[in-house]
Amino acid sequence: MIYRINFLITILSMGMWIFIYVGFFEVLFLKIDNLAGWAKDEILIFLAFYYLLQGVGNILYRESFEEFSNQVIYGLLDNTLVKPASAQVLLFFRTIRFDHIIDLLLTILLIIYILLTTNINLNPISLILGIILGIFGNLLFYGILLLFASIVFYVDKFDSIPSLLWHVSQISRYPRQIFTGFGKLLFQFILPVTLIVSVPAEVALERSNYQIILYFIGISFIFFLIGNITFKIGLKKYTSSN
Repeated sequence: MIYRINFLITILSMGMWIFIYVGFFEVLFLKIDNLAGWAKDEILIFLAFYYLLQGVGNILYRESFEEFSNQVIYGLLDNTLVKPASAQVLLFFRTIRFDHIIDLLLTILLIIYILLTTNINLNPISLILGIILGIFGNLLFYGILLLFASIVFYVDKFDSIPSLLWHVSQISRYPRQIFTGFGKLLFQFILPVTLIVSVPAEVALERSNYQIILYFIGISFIFFLIGNITFKIGLKKYTSSN
């Protein structure tokens, strides 16, 4: 916060993104009654869950993933790998972005807006369960990011990691029900990024079932394990800067 202008611009930028999307859905629902079975107030709750989950990821690990490619390419992992601690923790939780706490504060403002402008009534227990499942959402997101980041061990250069991470997170911004056919197969089973936010939000809104919840928890652990295995195998191919 000592860089006041930068901090202010961060707040304004994040706020702009949130309220542009809120405005988009407000205009959209002037023309339609529901979006793939989601009413406007439910979509706004979904959006709040998206920013909540993304905010946690932005604070804890996202920036470290974006910088990971350079760590490998320029041999900067050397000092990390000789330390008596988990390489993953040192690499991917290296930069904690406390300024992104503003993401969470803006999410609270979005929830207040939803409560003031809609007639939605959230069951407190369901809401808590949805937030708990958000932990698995971040576990799934982390596993997918770890899987993508590990690609850099197998290629000479992989500068597109930041943009790839951005696109992955953008897909999770929309309910899983809008994807059909091959899109459903790809984004719910092969690369299940649409589940990251959809399932926690559905549980909070009491519109889910135990089958999808169990599948979500299971697939979160599976991708976390796949990401870890891919990363550990990739580390064996690391040969410093040469």
